[in-house]
Amino acid sequence: MTGILAYLDAGTGSMIAGAVAAAGASVAVAARANWHRLTRRGKGSTAPESSDALPSDDAEPTEVVDSVEAVPEA
Repeated sequence: MTGILAYLDAGTGSMIAGAVAAAGASVAVAARANWHRLTRRGKGSTAPESSDALPSDDAEPTEVVDSVEAVPEA
């Protein structure tokens, strides 16, 4: 006999089917979580959608607070 004899019982088959289903679900969740990154690739814009998220280099400095007021406990 030159063939390989193998036996998969119902438990092993269901474990393989579960692993395949889990892999498919994880790919679907990862694609949904990063869909905006995947679809924005061809548009050429890598800048954030909101331009006011980060201040520019030539922006005026903001006021620096030296102390923090104590909040009375209720």
